[in-house]
Amino acid sequence: MCRKGVSIMDKMKLETANVVANNVERIGELFLNCITES
Repeated sequence: MCRKGVSIMDKMKLETANVVANNVERIGELFLNCITES
């Protein structure tokens, strides 16, 4: 069921992308010298 034009699957994809981005950012903070490209 859609609400305001956003399906549950679309919302899940957006939330998953945010979780991945947050994880990458957190890993970068923990291991400053390991991430050389972005």
